[in-house]
Amino acid sequence: MKWLFSLLFILSSSVSLAKEQINWLIIDFPPYYFNTDDKKLLGRDRSVIALLQQQLPNIDFTYQTIPGSRLIHDLTNPSNQFCFLSLYKTPERLQKIVFTQTSSTFGMAPTVMMLKEKAVKLNLMSHTHVSLKKLLIIDQLTLGLSPNRSFGNNLDVIINQAISAQIINRAGMDILENLVMMLHKERLDIVLGYPDEEMYLAQKHLINEDLRIFQLDEAPTYSRGYIGCTNTPKGAEHIALLDNALLNIYQTDDYQRVLTRWLPPLFHQQFNEFLLKATRTAPTKQ
Repeated sequence: MKWLFSLLFILSSSVSLAKEQINWLIIDFPPYYFNTDDKKLLGRDRSVIALLQQQLPNIDFTYQTIPGSRLIHDLTNPSNQFCFLSLYKTPERLQKIVFTQTSSTFGMAPTVMMLKEKAVKLNLMSHTHVSLKKLLIIDQLTLGLSPNRSFGNNLDVIINQAISAQIINRAGMDILENLVMMLHKERLDIVLGYPDEEMYLAQKHLINEDLRIFQLDEAPTYSRGYIGCTNTPKGAEHIALLDNALLNIYQTDDYQRVLTRWLPPLFHQQFNEFLLKATRTAPTKQ
């Protein structure tokens, strides 16, 4: 019987020593997540997760890469237990996802990208704001979109009002990159995204001189993303840990460098002023 008691002791010890795990979903979406040639995961959101890991040394972080089109499906499946960084809170998502109270990322609000020639035809000047509703409803432009992605309630409502023939969805990996290349080949008129991701892809393919980015009348100046975890008791525990960790990284230089690293220089001064104010007015730890 001694061997049995020894085995039970070893098993119980292994369980007690096992670390808590937070399982992160990762999508291939530069510059938030992308793989380098040596297969290292980098990017803005991946770097924020690394800062959170420093604050939670007793928690194991694991990662699972999936296509962006599967993100919400996998995150809301109650048989899973995943977390994802930088999500909009929407009424639909709040039913199936538990979110941090503290923002995980700050960024410029969604923008539209179009060919320079198209902007000239529409009499749009550089650095001016445009109306997404006008572009879709009046100008009848075709819009490239990543499926299952929210851009905030105001923009989501406008998109849903457009006729289906105007909306071009792409699934799978490298979604936004494919849409930007379709835009450059004049297979669609505008692409909705964020200035850092749009500019990154335009520069990657050396087409940035052919494209223009416009801020939107219907969008706020800035966007806030939150960490979302599967809405289970364990997910709620993870959110509590991550909320505290976020407050610890807010005032660090590393956090501020990560958020501006891939942002177009045009927005740096404006964004840095906002970020300083936002982090200073963040809620204090309980």
